[in-house]
Amino acid sequence: TRWDRSKPLEVNDTIGQGVYLKKGLGKTFYKLVKFVHSLLLFIGDKKSANNILFIMHLPYRGISRMSVVNVSWGQLMGLMKMVNAEQGGWKEFLEATREKKEQQEIKAEVKSK
Repeated sequence: TRWDRSKPLEVNDTIGQGVYLKKGLGKTFYKLVKFVHSLLLFIGDKKSANNILFIMHLPYRGISRMSVVNVSWGQLMGLMKMVNAEQGGWKEFLEATREKKEQQEIKAEVKSK
C-alpha cells in the first residue's frame, strides 16, 4: 500500500515524511534535520552527517526511546497534533506532561515510605 500524503502523519510515520506537510512542527523538524545534515556535509564531517540522516528515517514513536527524557503516550499524541498543526496539540502535550509529573511524584512518595 502507498502512503496517502493528504492524511496527517501518525506515530509510525517518519520525520522525513514531514517534507510533504504544508505547515506544522513536522515540517520544522524535517527542515532542521535536513539543515544540520547539509551543514555537516559542508564542513566535511560525513560520518556525523550520516548519523543525522538516520533521524530522518526514525518514526515519531521512536522519539521517546531516543530522547533523554522518557516521553509518555499522551505526550506523544500531543506532539503528533503539533506535528500536523492541529488545534489543541500544545494543550494536550502540557496536560500529559503534568499528569506524568504527578505520577512520578506519587511514585517517589511511595518509595520514600
